Order: sequence, then C-alpha cells, then structure tokens
Amino acid sequence: MSPFKVLFVCTGNQCRSPVAQGILEALLRKLGRSDIEPDSAGTHAAQPFPPLEEAVELAREHGADIAHIRSKACTADLVNQADLVLVMGHLHRAVIAAAVPLAREKTFLLKTYGRNANDYDFEAEIGDPTGGEPEGYRFCYEELEGEVNRILPFLIDGAARKHE
Repeated sequence: MSPFKVLFVCTGNQCRSPVAQGILEALLRKLGRSDIEPDSAGTHAAQPFPPLEEAVELAREHGADIAHIRSKACTADLVNQADLVLVMGHLHRAVIAAAVPLAREKTFLLKTYGRNANDYDFEAEIGDPTGGEPEGYRFCYEELEGEVNRILPFLIDGAARKHE
C-alpha cells in the first residue's frame, strides 16, 4: 500500500515547509502511523541546503527533528506524486497552478484546508520569518504547529480513503 503523500510548499524550503513536515513526522511517529508520508519543497528553493538554524532549534525544542531535511525545488514530479499539496501563501499556489494546472484540485493554503474559508484572504497566509527577529520564528512555528494539528484528522481520513 502506498502512503498518502502530503507535500508542504513554501518559498525556499528552509523554514516553513520543513517545519511543517517535521511537525507532521513527529505526530505520525507518536501515533505509530506509516500510512501518511510528509515531504516539503520550495517554489524558489536552491538545493540542497539544510533548514535555517532558527527553525531547527525551534523544532527540536518542540520534539520535532528537521535537521535531516534538505531543500529541494517544487517540481512537477513532486506535485504529481503528492495526494495533497499544502502551501504557505498565495504565490506558492499560483506557481504550482501555472506549472501543473491539474494540481489545482489538490493544492490548498495550509490555513484554509478543511475550512470553509476564503482562499483569497491574505490573513490565510503563513508569513515567512526568514531574516527577522526570533519572535517571528516562534510565532511562525506556533502557527504551523496549530495548523498541522488541526488538519491531522483530515490527513488520516485522506489516507483511509486512499486505501479503501
């Protein structure tokens, strides 16, 4: 059985998307689940770089390990292989839609996935803390952690439907 593949996408794949991947990996490990496979990529990622040290430290503080992740570009192959693509902002969604038009149906803003929310609301984006103050990284981490925990039931349901 192939796992339900979730691809998190941000810009450089060195902060937001690897943090989301790491949070989900830690949750799945705690639950003993192997039927969901998180990954991450960046729409403008230079490769292969490790996540930003601020992101690695925050993840470690919260029980997630992202030090093993290396940045990679969000390619059409990665998008096509994913069952679900969760992006941090509108630009990421637009880049994916332009490159892989058929992926529109499975590409969502992380903050609006599973909600009856306006996908075009800029408050639905998860801001990029890169280069900012430590509080910005902490806020971003907490936002990602809340969202990944919120969507976990939807991911479990997606995995169950894939294997029906």
